[in-house]
Amino acid sequence: MTSPDASVGRVAAAFSRAIVRGRWVVLVVWVMGAIVALLNMPPPVPAGGAGLRGLVPEDSRAVEAEIRDLEAFGFPVLSRTIVVQHDPEGL
Repeated sequence: MTSPDASVGRVAAAFSRAIVRGRWVVLVVWVMGAIVALLNMPPPVPAGGAGLRGLVPEDSRAVEAEIRDLEAFGFPVLSRTIVVQHDPEGL
């Protein structure tokens, strides 16, 4: 009868052999995945493309608000911009 340590050692050795032998399978799968990703990628956008114009319709309320802010303040106040006003006297 074999001891539990011996059977665990055999299982670990078999697992390590399987991992080492399977390294080429992992490599082939990674390469095939990279090729599939490259073939299914959308074409690159030219450098002088439309930028963000294609993401938001021109008649959206957000764009209208930014145009209104540009006219009022002289620079565009984007929704990503946070305006902070500090009062030294406190709130």
